[in-house]
Amino acid sequence: MPLLLLTTALMTTRRVVFIGFSLDDVYLTEVLRRVSDLLWEWDTTTHFAIMPLDPSKGTEQIQRAADLKRQMGIETVFYTVDGGSHAALETLISRIANEVHTRTSVAI
Repeated sequence: MPLLLLTTALMTTRRVVFIGFSLDDVYLTEVLRRVSDLLWEWDTTTHFAIMPLDPSKGTEQIQRAADLKRQMGIETVFYTVDGGSHAALETLISRIANEVHTRTSVAI
Protein backbone atom coordinates (compact mmCIF):
# COMPACT_ATOMS: atom_id res chain seq x y z
CA MET A 1 0.00 0.00 0.00
CA PRO A 2 2.77 2.56 0.72
CA LEU A 3 4.19 2.02 -2.78
CA LEU A 4 0.76 2.67 -4.29
CA LEU A 5 0.44 5.91 -2.33
CA LEU A 6 3.95 7.03 -3.22
CA THR A 7 3.47 6.27 -6.91
CA THR A 8 0.09 8.00 -6.96
CA ALA A 9 1.53 11.08 -5.22
CA LEU A 10 4.42 11.22 -7.67
CA MET A 11 2.22 10.90 -10.73
CA THR A 12 -0.29 13.49 -9.54
CA THR A 13 2.28 16.14 -8.67
CA ARG A 14 5.09 15.64 -11.20
CA ARG A 15 5.55 15.01 -14.89
CA VAL A 16 7.01 11.51 -15.30
CA VAL A 17 9.16 10.38 -18.22
CA PHE A 18 9.25 6.61 -18.68
CA ILE A 19 12.44 5.40 -20.38
CA GLY A 20 12.97 1.74 -21.20
CA PHE A 21 9.64 0.71 -19.74
CA SER A 22 6.95 -0.92 -21.87
CA LEU A 23 4.02 0.29 -19.74
CA ASP A 24 2.67 -3.26 -19.78
CA ASP A 25 2.92 -3.78 -16.01
CA VAL A 26 -0.66 -4.26 -14.79
CA TYR A 27 -0.04 -2.69 -11.39
CA LEU A 28 1.56 0.48 -12.70
CA THR A 29 -1.02 0.73 -15.47
CA GLU A 30 -3.77 0.53 -12.86
CA VAL A 31 -2.20 3.40 -10.89
CA LEU A 32 -1.93 5.44 -14.09
CA ARG A 33 -5.58 4.73 -14.90
CA ARG A 34 -6.70 5.80 -11.43
CA VAL A 35 -4.63 8.98 -11.54
CA SER A 36 -5.88 9.87 -15.00
CA ASP A 37 -9.50 9.20 -13.98
CA LEU A 38 -9.10 11.59 -11.04
CA LEU A 39 -7.02 14.42 -12.44
CA TRP A 40 -6.36 14.18 -16.13
CA GLU A 41 -7.63 16.92 -18.41
CA TRP A 42 -8.64 15.29 -21.69
CA ASP A 43 -6.46 15.92 -24.72
CA THR A 44 -3.51 17.12 -22.65
CA THR A 45 -0.16 15.45 -22.17
CA THR A 46 0.68 14.67 -18.57
CA HIS A 47 3.51 12.15 -18.80
CA PHE A 48 5.92 10.93 -21.49
CA ALA A 49 7.20 7.53 -22.58
CA ILE A 50 10.37 7.17 -24.64
CA MET A 51 10.10 3.92 -26.57
CA PRO A 52 11.83 2.17 -29.46
CA LEU A 53 10.12 2.05 -32.82
CA ASP A 54 10.66 -1.33 -34.39
CA PRO A 55 10.02 -1.08 -38.15
CA SER A 56 8.40 -4.54 -38.18
CA LYS A 57 5.83 -3.48 -35.53
CA GLY A 58 5.50 0.20 -36.45
CA THR A 59 1.73 0.32 -37.04
CA GLU A 60 0.99 -1.64 -33.87
CA GLN A 61 3.30 0.56 -31.77
CA ILE A 62 1.87 3.78 -33.18
CA GLN A 63 -1.67 2.58 -32.36
CA ARG A 64 -0.56 1.68 -28.82
CA ALA A 65 0.94 5.17 -28.46
CA ALA A 66 -2.36 6.72 -29.55
CA ASP A 67 -4.19 4.59 -26.98
CA LEU A 68 -1.78 5.62 -24.19
CA LYS A 69 -2.34 9.28 -25.00
CA ARG A 70 -6.10 8.95 -25.31
CA GLN A 71 -6.56 6.84 -22.18
CA MET A 72 -3.90 8.20 -19.81
CA GLY A 73 -2.35 11.34 -21.26
CA ILE A 74 1.00 9.68 -21.94
CA GLU A 75 2.73 11.10 -24.99
CA THR A 76 5.06 8.59 -26.64
CA VAL A 77 8.34 9.77 -28.11
CA PHE A 78 9.78 7.17 -30.45
CA TYR A 79 13.37 6.56 -31.42
CA THR A 80 14.28 4.25 -34.28
CA VAL A 81 15.93 0.90 -33.65
CA ASP A 82 18.43 0.26 -36.41
CA GLY A 83 19.66 -3.30 -36.80
CA GLY A 84 18.89 -4.06 -33.17
CA SER A 85 20.91 -1.04 -31.99
CA HIS A 86 19.39 1.42 -29.54
CA ALA A 87 22.08 4.06 -30.19
CA ALA A 88 19.36 6.52 -31.22
CA LEU A 89 18.11 6.50 -27.61
CA GLU A 90 21.38 7.98 -26.38
CA THR A 91 21.21 10.65 -29.09
CA LEU A 92 17.62 11.49 -28.18
CA ILE A 93 18.37 11.72 -24.45
CA SER A 94 21.36 13.99 -25.19
CA ARG A 95 19.18 16.26 -27.32
CA ILE A 96 16.57 16.47 -24.57
CA ALA A 97 19.22 17.18 -21.92
CA ASN A 98 20.75 19.93 -24.06
CA GLU A 99 17.34 21.50 -24.65
CA VAL A 100 16.50 21.44 -20.94
CA HIS A 101 19.90 22.91 -20.10
CA THR A 102 19.47 25.67 -22.70
CA ARG A 103 16.00 26.57 -21.48
CA THR A 104 16.95 26.64 -17.81
CA SER A 105 20.11 28.65 -18.53
CA VAL A 106 18.09 31.28 -20.38
CA ALA A 107 15.43 31.41 -17.66
CA ILE A 108 17.96 32.16 -14.90
